[in-house]
Amino acid sequence: MTSISALAIQQKIKALNLRFITPPLLASLLNRTNRNTVYKTLQRLEKYQVLTRLKKGQYLVTGADVPEFVIANFIVKPSYISLESALAHYGVIAQFTYTITSATTQRAQKIIYEKREFEYSKINPRFFWGYEKQKSVMIARPEKACLDYLYLAAKGLRNSDINEWDLTSLNKNQFKSYAAKINFAPLQKLLINKKLL
Repeated sequence: MTSISALAIQQKIKALNLRFITPPLLASLLNRTNRNTVYKTLQRLEKYQVLTRLKKGQYLVTGADVPEFVIANFIVKPSYISLESALAHYGVIAQFTYTITSATTQRAQKIIYEKREFEYSKINPRFFWGYEKQKSVMIARPEKACLDYLYLAAKGLRNSDINEWDLTSLNKNQFKSYAAKINFAPLQKLLINKKLL
């Protein structure tokens, strides 16, 4: 079986306007079934800087203009932008967040890509809701981003000081409705202490 040049693969990727590549996708594009061939091709494409490795089995097409929130959604699935990143996005917290923060049902982890840290915090699968798609990004609604943060604070994984937060943009009824759905006693206690219920 003949080898396809890196340039030919790059042209095919560009023609399809792809931003991300995984081994199964590359196998399909090249009509290859041999895993070893696919992985060697990925290594070659990375060597020639056609692809940039994000983590094992996940690649970004080099030069593709991809927002960081979209990259964050791709690196760990399922996940959605939440916590500090979503709170900053909605103006609840004023400071710029260097780390792109997401909630996931997978294990907690941090990935470094292009000097940017992508942090994934594990939440209970029963609480994995309250997000929506905004311009191709899965992101928590503001009320859920607050609750995700406070959920982690109740577990001792975040600072519970929210005095600097601007909660005026939150829908209070939505916040209370979401809070009622999260059956986690430490969170409920924290919400009462912060006079958020």
